[in-house]
Amino acid sequence: MKKLVLILSIILIATAVLGSCANVVPIDENSTVSTASVDTESEESEVSLPDYHGFTDHIVIATTDTDPFVQYEDTFGTLGTTIVDRTLLLAEKYNVDIQTHYFTEAEIENDAASSSLSGLGFADLYCFPAELTARLALQGRLGNMVELPNFDNIKELVGDDGLITDGSGVYAVVHSSTLYQEATYCVFYNKSLVGKVTLQDPAVLYEHGLWTYDVYNELSRSIAADTMSKGSIDYANDIFGYASADDADGMICALWSSLGKEVQTFGENGVSISNDVVGIDDDLAVLYDTYNGKAKLGYDKAEAAEVFEDGRCGFFIYRFDYCKRVGTLGLDYGVVPMPSLSGEGTGYVDKDALVFSIGTTKDKEYVSAALTAIIAASGDSFEKCLRDTYTLLYSDCNNMTVMISRILSSAKLNKELLWSLVDEKVDSISRANIFDAIKNGTKIEPKIDLPEPENSEDGTEAEQSDDISA
Repeated sequence: MKKLVLILSIILIATAVLGSCANVVPIDENSTVSTASVDTESEESEVSLPDYHGFTDHIVIATTDTDPFVQYEDTFGTLGTTIVDRTLLLAEKYNVDIQTHYFTEAEIENDAASSSLSGLGFADLYCFPAELTARLALQGRLGNMVELPNFDNIKELVGDDGLITDGSGVYAVVHSSTLYQEATYCVFYNKSLVGKVTLQDPAVLYEHGLWTYDVYNELSRSIAADTMSKGSIDYANDIFGYASADDADGMICALWSSLGKEVQTFGENGVSISNDVVGIDDDLAVLYDTYNGKAKLGYDKAEAAEVFEDGRCGFFIYRFDYCKRVGTLGLDYGVVPMPSLSGEGTGYVDKDALVFSIGTTKDKEYVSAALTAIIAASGDSFEKCLRDTYTLLYSDCNNMTVMISRILSSAKLNKELLWSLVDEKVDSISRANIFDAIKNGTKIEPKIDLPEPENSEDGTEAEQSDDISA
């Protein structure tokens, strides 16, 4: 019955767009590729730059990746131009340049680096991977951004989704100037294999709100029907429905994040499962079916990529920057956001995405002005740069152009997941619930034993708050 409903749904929209490279009309104008001129963006960015006269001749950023800040000779196309434009804007406004100090992650975490990274005149800002940044925050080596004089301006520039919290404050912010959107998880698909089981390109299904996990699972099973009917699998020759380049936990992270629901709550007594979990078990049951589907290729990492690149796998879940690889192979492929339960998924941003943070003892006024200036000077130009670059290099039709825009727009860091990667207490809650539900089909347990609240002076129990102090 489910398959019949799927087929009927697809037939209903078949007249809208036929073929893998037909025109796709965006649902709303806000999701189209930006056409704002560089001059207009520069003017808007300059207006939003803070008035500050205390800069020295440079702003120092400690980072594990200098690409978002330094234009090398091999920096490709519009990215190099965007970096130069931002640097010139800062130089003209403040007579200040960006300098970077490069470290490996190991150097940042070891004892030798901890003293130089303590904020004692070493760097004004840090730009490290999100997981590493969360670990530094847990160790108390980062400052609370809420205490910055210009925090309200920073919050306005990055938005609520750009604030990364630990329940007591904001320890990092996410902004397109770090190119974090390249780490967005999405679904690559083989147009030839998909075209054999459906009249519609998955991009069209997404545009019509039909790109759900039920559809994804059914198409995957149809693609791998012959393989699933065999007694034994031939990994060298068989056709598979879908795969992921990540290990088991990595795929679970991508599935969990695409739900677009928060299931953890930061309160006075730490982290617990949110009370608002009505229906979440049903949602996770769908992801359980996806994760354990018979159409899934058991390999991960390079082996899974090889099978997809050989043209023997229908769908491939991986980071958006995989376009740089698959786009050079001549494979007839497409890309679409992660499926969801409703048809409107959220792109999970990988833990390796770069984020901004600050030290604990730096001059807060100077640091605040530096961070605000870099973000404001970048404006929307870095997001537009990524869209233009990927559209120019990897898009061969309107479908792909629109999907690139949608994927970059949906980029969102799963903050719940991020903290669970570094904090054992949070991790135990996540794995005992979300991970086990997706992997093993168990029910989540919303009631977590927490310490009794302290009594207030009038003898009544103090109210618990789920709000952070941001």
